[in-house]
Amino acid sequence: MGVKIGVILLLITTPVAFAAQTAKVLVVKGKVTKLIPNTVEASSVKRGDLLPEDTSVLTGEKSFIRLRFSDKSTMNLGPNSKVVITKLPEKKANMVNLLTGMIKAEVKKKTKKESKTKLVIQTRTAVMGVRGTKFQAMYNAENKATSLVTVEGKVAMAKQESIKAVIAKSEKPKTLDSTVVQKKVSHTSLDVDKIDEVFSEAEKSNQVVEVSEGKYSGVADKIETPTEPVKIAPKQYDVIAKSMGSTKKAQDVMKLDITDTQEPKVGSLKSGGYLDFESGLYVEPAKDAQLDKTTGTYKIEEEVGQIDNTTGDYIPPKGVVIDAKKGFVVDVKESEKVASNQEKEKLLKTVDKLNKKVEDQVVVNKVATKPNDKSSWKIGPKNHIVSAELKPFSEVMTVKNKFSGSEVDFYTESAHWFILSWQQVWNDKWSSAIRIGGQEYELDESDVKVYHYGDEDEDEGGYFSIGVDYKYTQKTTVSFDLVNKSLYYVVPAGGDGVELRPRELGYFDIGVDYKYTTLWDMPVSIFGSIYLPLDDSAPAISSNEFDEGEEKSDIFGFGFGAKGLYNIKPNLNLNSTLWYERFDIENDELKFTKNTFGFGLDLVWDI
Repeated sequence: MGVKIGVILLLITTPVAFAAQTAKVLVVKGKVTKLIPNTVEASSVKRGDLLPEDTSVLTGEKSFIRLRFSDKSTMNLGPNSKVVITKLPEKKANMVNLLTGMIKAEVKKKTKKESKTKLVIQTRTAVMGVRGTKFQAMYNAENKATSLVTVEGKVAMAKQESIKAVIAKSEKPKTLDSTVVQKKVSHTSLDVDKIDEVFSEAEKSNQVVEVSEGKYSGVADKIETPTEPVKIAPKQYDVIAKSMGSTKKAQDVMKLDITDTQEPKVGSLKSGGYLDFESGLYVEPAKDAQLDKTTGTYKIEEEVGQIDNTTGDYIPPKGVVIDAKKGFVVDVKESEKVASNQEKEKLLKTVDKLNKKVEDQVVVNKVATKPNDKSSWKIGPKNHIVSAELKPFSEVMTVKNKFSGSEVDFYTESAHWFILSWQQVWNDKWSSAIRIGGQEYELDESDVKVYHYGDEDEDEGGYFSIGVDYKYTQKTTVSFDLVNKSLYYVVPAGGDGVELRPRELGYFDIGVDYKYTTLWDMPVSIFGSIYLPLDDSAPAISSNEFDEGEEKSDIFGFGFGAKGLYNIKPNLNLNSTLWYERFDIENDELKFTKNTFGFGLDLVWDI
């Protein structure tokens, strides 16, 4: 009886004792499937599953899986990714083949494994040897780009061909025929028993780079060795580190050293850029970017894009997407929403500017990033924009008699401007405009009798201006306009009445428009202007004489406000404006203060 029990126990325990190493599934989210060796159909992955060697794992959109190896190291596989758990030896490095997508891994330093390298990550273009660290690796099968960001510790990285060449050399093929050697190299697989030796040999020939924490390196077909490791933008590093449970900050791992103050070597990348995880493209700061001496990185421009505060993903500017082979291209769907040809021109300029930052990493589609050929040789304006603006307003006019000291306020009952504008766009920096219009102006007669000079129907004030706009930055535009504008005045007309007349005023309008923010996909700008009168432009104003004479009045004016742009359809916009304007006009006898509050609706058509 005892013998039978012993035999049964032996049969039960033997498979367990000699079972192959496995990777355990800790977390599954979304759709994740596995293809186990010697099976033909994939099955769903469940928490607690044990995955043996040569198991393929595929994640769907918005899905991920977390695995734990026997040495307590963990690995997360991101959305739309595929790996093969190639080897799980008991006392050697685990090996994973990343076919597409992204992995995040934490490899434990303390382990019973004999090999210095604890984990090997392979892609079609690169080999990474990990010896205890946290890192993020990506592979894009479309452009065959492998990217690596180290969060903690260090990761060795080499091009796949370099490692295979070392292996082939060590095996010493019997024939010297080059075709045979090439065939052998292309089919050589990595041996985890010799991985440390292979990396050491590759390091001697400068085929390996060591990517320390806070830095990025990449491998592509068109370059012989991985790119020189470079610090990524501190903001992006902080988000990645936090997402991996690291307590380190950019200021902890990035310090200024002598190499940071030197210009990058030819072919090297500039520090402080953003890495796009999906395409593997590294977006560099501008050539004249300012150096942050705290982290030793260059500050990247806001116009380049932003970082997702949760995942660390790079987000290109609105209307732009990244193509793995072409670089930055216009988002077709977003471009259809662009209001005007001028805005489309700006979008193409943005794409062209961004492509200059990645031109050494991809073959950029030049046709897609250049403006229409017809506009490059066309003489005259590249674009014309016409608009019609209705500007209702309320005004408080304060009239002070300097001799008597009396002061009276007058209020509008109804008033508005109607202005037509024709704008000529010459290039992405300069445009010019001509504006004409008129106004209707009525004072509140509840407390005073208003007399109109001449025919009341003919005393409407006029407006004419001509000027230029200069786009100083992507957000700031400076304008210079010569304006001839009618303003209304009141003077005593005997008894309790006053006389109301328009008088023309000529001045320079110097303004600044700043794109402040975006609300509900509507760009919002703030603007301001100062008004500088032309010599002898202000009319003489007297209680006895209203005609222009030798004596002139002193004048000063300014205005400011905010406006929002609403896109009705691709070439039609509606501008809404809130504005305030003030004029101070005085001579030896009278002082006028005009405070105007208005609202404007401007229908803009890009022809």
